[in-house]
Amino acid sequence: WWQVDLENLYTVSALNISFLKAEHGIFKIELSKDNVNWESLSDTIPDTVSKDMKLKISKQIIGRFLRITFTDENTNPVIKEVEVFGKTQY
Repeated sequence: WWQVDLENLYTVSALNISFLKAEHGIFKIELSKDNVNWESLSDTIPDTVSKDMKLKISKQIIGRFLRITFTDENTNPVIKEVEVFGKTQY
């Protein structure tokens, strides 16, 4: 998994994720206010043939910590860059 502390509370509206290779495997995206209790921002994202993914998030969840968890044990994904877009809550 990969995780980042956004250092403030946000409602995340979109993510841009760039991978080193197009074969990155299946993953899910979660958000947490306290780094303990996690809420799903999206359903499981299937493996695609694209190195760059632009994801719009329709759920209105507030959180500080964002986590990407890879669920496919047969892949070794490498993230190059993650851009997080949203509105601060405070």
